[in-house]
Formats: sequence, C-alpha cells, structure tokens
Amino acid sequence: MNNTRNASRYRLPDTTGSILVVLPVILLAVGAALWQVHAVGQPVRELPWTVARAAGLVAFSLCWLLTLLGLVLAHPRAIRFVPRVTPWHQWLGLFTIAFVAVHVLAVLLDPYAHVGLLGVLLPGGSAYRPLAVALGVLALWSLLLVGLTARFSQRLAPGTWRQIHAGALVVFLLAFFHGVLTGSDTHWLRAYYSVTGLTVWAAAVARYWHPRPARRGGRAA
Repeated sequence: MNNTRNASRYRLPDTTGSILVVLPVILLAVGAALWQVHAVGQPVRELPWTVARAAGLVAFSLCWLLTLLGLVLAHPRAIRFVPRVTPWHQWLGLFTIAFVAVHVLAVLLDPYAHVGLLGVLLPGGSAYRPLAVALGVLALWSLLLVGLTARFSQRLAPGTWRQIHAGALVVFLLAFFHGVLTGSDTHWLRAYYSVTGLTVWAAAVARYWHPRPARRGGRAA
C-alpha cells in the first residue's frame, strides 16, 4: 500500500545535477592520482595502475558508507530519519557507481595486469589474480542490479526492488574480499579493511537483531 510512496524516495537525483556534482569529483580524483605519480616519480605508463588503485579504494570506501547507511535506514527505529538521510544514501550510491566505472576503465588501460575486456565483464575471464578479479566482477554486476532496480522500482512488481535491495550487503562482501585479495599489501590497508568489515558486521547484527514488524498480509523484513 505504501510501496509506491516508499519507492519514490529511492529515485536517484536528476541527471543534469548528478553530472554537475559527480564529474568534478572524478576529475579531482584523477588529478590527485596524477599528482601522486609526479610526486613519487612514477613513469607515466604506470598512471592507469595508480588511477585504478586510487579509484578502487575510493569506490570501496563509498560502498562501505553506503552499506552502513543502508543498514541504518533499514533499522526499525530509524523510521523518522528516513526522509532526511535517504538523499545521502542516493548520492553515495551514485558516487560509488561513478568511481567503480573509473576503476574498471583504468584497469582496462593498465598495460601490466592485462585483465582485458573479458576479465572485467565475466567472472574467471582474467588470468591476473582470477579469484580476486572474479569477486570484483561479481561485485560490479551486483551493484548495478541493486542500483538499477532501485532507480526503476516503480516499473517493477510491488516489493520486488525491496527484496533485491536486501542483497546490497552481498555487494559489500564481494567488494570487501576483492579488495583484501588485491590491495591489502600495506599495514594501514589491512587495518582499514579490518575496520570496515567489523563496522558493517556490527551494523548488520544491530539491524537484523531487531527485524521490522510484520506488515498486514506479509512477513517481517
């Protein structure tokens, strides 16, 4: 009965405004990567690897915040905060997809990893760290599924988008293990992944320890 009203809350911001906000952030991230290459004296040919890693870390950080905020919004006691917090959730989702796109493009251009188009589209299609890359590919497609079904929720059967959106936690888990297996080569990164994993675990426990009350004619979510 409230599905249409609730679904409308999960529309992404208008396209023009989104581009005006997201594009400068992407350019700043690329500029920061260029500055890093210049500062440490890396050859320009290593730029795709640097951009891929920087964009990947930013995308994972946004995915972490997106997941935490989603778990907060799904908590039964967070009902009164939904109208104010939902726009932040929407923007985080948009930024996450944008930085994942930069990450994928930079990986394609990296002359060392040789992941290739097949590797970024199909799990197991990369000879470079096949398991880690496969998890990243699964995270990519899962993210797109969750994001697009939320965006076009009004065109789906009632409740369908919400059931799919509940799998957003899987996106984080796939991205988490992708990052751990490919980019945890320093002490601070290992500590960072530990913190992000533990906080999402704690938020998930808090969310599912208090399931939503059952709706009329339905089950608790």
